[in-house]
Amino acid sequence: MLDLDTVLRSQELADLADTTTRALRHYHKIGLLPEVPRDQNGYRRYSARDLIRVLRIRQLAMSGMPLRKIGDVLEQDTQRQDDLFG
Repeated sequence: MLDLDTVLRSQELADLADTTTRALRHYHKIGLLPEVPRDQNGYRRYSARDLIRVLRIRQLAMSGMPLRKIGDVLEQDTQRQDDLFG
């Protein structure tokens, strides 16, 4: 089980989200996935929150939503969370 302190590398995140590292890089490039910290070797370090975000991106994309619109939905999700949790 993952907790909020779990650190994942790109391949681990891709495997858990049933996607590819190439897709993750694309999500970064188009702004759907914000840049994350890197370790001393330059590898990205993802959190459980990043996994949740990628799963949401995949869910919306698989429902037929264009990637260019997914960013708007993610922003609304973030706003709702901010409203709930202050």
